[in-house]
Amino acid sequence: MTDDELFMKSLTAFRNELDTELSENKRTDGENEDCVEYYRLVIDTLDSLLPNLEGIDSLYEVDEDGEPIFSEDEFSFLVSCLEDYSEVFVVDGRNAESLKRTEEEHSQLADILFDFYDDDDEDFEDDASEDGEGEE
Repeated sequence: MTDDELFMKSLTAFRNELDTELSENKRTDGENEDCVEYYRLVIDTLDSLLPNLEGIDSLYEVDEDGEPIFSEDEFSFLVSCLEDYSEVFVVDGRNAESLKRTEEEHSQLADILFDFYDDDDEDFEDDASEDGEGEE
């Protein structure tokens, strides 16, 4: 599976898991009300963003005016969803084949997330060197 395929599959799976949680939540009072509100907000936001995604590179695309298609907040939201999905990712150990496949998938997902953070570190280092920081 390519990184783009896994990226899209993971975001879609996360959205569907939240939808399942929402449909199974029978109480909407107290703390459950907060959960229900959170699930609805995340699902609605993913429903509006996912149709504009084709893969990882689409996060960095710009429109005809040179403006990013995804705002910083939307970009961060999508990475956060990917993180949340990674944290609850289920490695299927029912047999050796599924164990190997899901372990590889989770490892690949971790690599994708690492690349997002690696980009952040490079941006931070670039900003620091532009400000004259880190120079002797």
